[in-house]
Amino acid sequence: MGFFYKAGTVEGEPVVEGASYNALASSAKSQAHGVLMKDTSTGFYYKNYRTGGPGIPVPVEYFDSVTGYLSNASGNAFVAPADSYSDLLSRGWSNNDLNDGTSTKTSGADLVLDVPTSAAWGSRAGTWFIGTGASHQQYLSIMTISSYTPGPTGGAGHNYGTGLAILWAANNTAGTGSTRLHYNLSFGATTAGRYTLSITNAGGTTVGDGPNASFTSGTVITVADFSDNSLTTNRGTSSAILEQSVPNVAASYGPLVSDLCYLSITKLMTAPDQLTLNISEVHILKI
Repeated sequence: MGFFYKAGTVEGEPVVEGASYNALASSAKSQAHGVLMKDTSTGFYYKNYRTGGPGIPVPVEYFDSVTGYLSNASGNAFVAPADSYSDLLSRGWSNNDLNDGTSTKTSGADLVLDVPTSAAWGSRAGTWFIGTGASHQQYLSIMTISSYTPGPTGGAGHNYGTGLAILWAANNTAGTGSTRLHYNLSFGATTAGRYTLSITNAGGTTVGDGPNASFTSGTVITVADFSDNSLTTNRGTSSAILEQSVPNVAASYGPLVSDLCYLSITKLMTAPDQLTLNISEVHILKI
């Protein structure tokens, strides 16, 4: 039935409707776990996932497969609008700002990752979540970007270091194999702000088909499967869904310690470019 279930009617269940995915995400905070939800702008159906988190609409075809959040001893890997930065740190996120980069958040506002024009080369704004365990293979990530300033277009002048988020995971069920980096936004691509998939390992970076260079804001929903040498993503909440399948190689990137979620940007060059990423919500779920 595809990434998002779209049907004329769903019998036997009351449906909470909203005019957009963002409207449903806001409503989810006051709805019960498992409530059926419909985005009337697209006809897509979701169910509210509220176990261990504040509530977030999950595509119905994945809802029953979700087993919980990426987690550690302090809490679960989510960023909610109501959080302050101290709430994130208490929940198990850690600050990894470097040099002139900054991560800030106040309750009711976005998580803002900022690397100013005056920042030195290598400056990073980063807020990361290190999970417990390294053998899980499949993730559903939901991230809403309010806006971002990605730096210039083109090769050596492309200053956006790591983009929106990265998950590390082993490529086999035993959790002892090679690791992979999964980027939801561009890394060193020739188009600034490229909305695509890329995988980095010892053999280099492989970029998926279907880049969207015009993406400036919205919710990115990604299904990642690290269980073999391929990774497939289906993303977006609009009618124009981007689907990608990217081959991987069996080379090891490095030793795997834990599954991670990175929210970070890094200045790769010395050019005076502003790099800013505003994130309103993040959920990293195991499936």
